[in-house]
Amino acid sequence: PQQTRHARRLYVGNLPPHITEDAIHVEFRRAIEIASPTPLSEDPVLSTYINHERRFCFVEFKTVEMATACMNLDGLHVQGVPVKVKRPNDYNANMAPKIHPSALPPLDVSKLGIVSGTVEDGPNKIFIGGLHYHLQDSQVMELLQAFGKIKAFHLVSNDPESNMSKGYCFVEYADPNITPIAVQGLNGMDIGNGKALTARLAGDRTGGAGGAAFLAHAMDPQNGVPNIPTRVLVLHNMVTDEDLATDTEYQGLFDEVKDECAKFGRLERLEIPRQGPAARKVFLGYVTVAEAMQAQHELQGRQFGPNVVQTTFFPESEFEAGRLY
Repeated sequence: PQQTRHARRLYVGNLPPHITEDAIHVEFRRAIEIASPTPLSEDPVLSTYINHERRFCFVEFKTVEMATACMNLDGLHVQGVPVKVKRPNDYNANMAPKIHPSALPPLDVSKLGIVSGTVEDGPNKIFIGGLHYHLQDSQVMELLQAFGKIKAFHLVSNDPESNMSKGYCFVEYADPNITPIAVQGLNGMDIGNGKALTARLAGDRTGGAGGAAFLAHAMDPQNGVPNIPTRVLVLHNMVTDEDLATDTEYQGLFDEVKDECAKFGRLERLEIPRQGPAARKVFLGYVTVAEAMQAQHELQGRQFGPNVVQTTFFPESEFEAGRLY
């Protein structure tokens, strides 16, 4: 019906160039099919209209319920481009039919690999401030994804036309266990030009994760300077000359360290140099920063024989290039 049309339409922005109305129709129907727990009984999309000049379109659905559920398709990749999905300007919430949440089609957008653009309030919502204003969504996401899979992300913008943000964002990770690790790792992180990030739980108005707490976990024991988390963790004060003296001793040490350190995350690479500036250090290369931080949490201060293990993080680029020191 015409009176519900405003509530059955969604605005879709940031379209790939040269896409057709038919292609948009197919992409949305396919996405709904994948995200739906049961097969569709009918095509949920009624029509599409594209404004090619401004690269947006309107998608009209058959029901208000499906349109509301498809708000969660914000971030859907259409021909490789993440599109913006939201209510159109003519949407009037007061005139829209009231819908009970149980009446909404249960779309599982995680099957589509979508990162929601709406970060719901809750115990795992993280605030991150201190970002450079010119950074785009994809650049900030790349930084945040080092800690794990993201469930929802929103970079707060000045206005859509300027391509400039307000310098802060909100994020929620798919795994709630990552939340404290990410807050600790991001808070105080140096991102260049004298800027350092502030990270805290969005509901916590008392400030960052706590400078003292952050530094206690991320302090280089060799020189007492902050050490920013990476995927590479170095263990100090663990290996002796005797451990490196013979191939048999060395192989025994290598296997023991590998077995133990694989307990804390996916260990991609292990290096224990026998000579040079990095001799007697243990380099652990994990798949994610979160896993390296978990290993640091477990290993820092641990007794290994007569020695107390110390840990630091190491630049990933140097590790990958084989420049160990």
